[in-house]
Amino acid sequence: MELDIDILAALADADDEIRSADRKRKAARASVPNSEKARDEAAQAVADAKQVLATHTETERANQRKLKEYETFVMRANRALETGAGDADAAEHQRVSCIAIIDGLETDQLELMELRETLEATLAQRQAELVAAEEVVVEAAAACAPEVKVQTARLMAAKGDAIHLRSKLHKVELLRYDALMDRNRRPVSILKKDTCKSCNRVQVPRAMQEIKRGRLVQCAGCGRWLHAPDLVEANSDFAGQEG
Repeated sequence: MELDIDILAALADADDEIRSADRKRKAARASVPNSEKARDEAAQAVADAKQVLATHTETERANQRKLKEYETFVMRANRALETGAGDADAAEHQRVSCIAIIDGLETDQLELMELRETLEATLAQRQAELVAAEEVVVEAAAACAPEVKVQTARLMAAKGDAIHLRSKLHKVELLRYDALMDRNRRPVSILKKDTCKSCNRVQVPRAMQEIKRGRLVQCAGCGRWLHAPDLVEANSDFAGQEG
């Protein structure tokens, strides 16, 4: 007859397996989040460089519009002077003023063109860095994939075992089990001779007799169920009953 303590011990082993597999899977994937973070930062750097370049382009266009506007003013002033229409002095003053402004705008335009080259080079560099970062992510994912696959298989198998074992236990036992798990304590402890291996508490003779009969006994020190399959009397009439 399958004893409750054996089921509880098997469940504790399954939960240990779940934690171990999950821990190793996370460890295997540790390099991926780091490379993904670097990739995301590189992508943001590309976006920032594009935004700076777009803003610069708008500045260039605005400067170019002003340049054309003042060139139009100069053409009108020249036409007025050539035809003698209107106030010649005013036309000349407008022509001279606009030419001075045009000189300044052309200088600005040359500087903007030089800055554009720098910004375009920066964008190209950021895009190259993004490509390299994306390659690192792919390489990291590929490198950890085999170990992740192994640990995922372990994890799924252990979870399946745990579900099956839990279905065999009484609700009261599960509540006690989960309460111990919530306190980050393994619910079942090995009994070595007459001592709980988890807390080194020596068990009283009466508790030892109950354990030999296959009954559920919790350690007086740490509260874990005590598992000692070698001590259980094979033909005990009490096997499987809860203490």
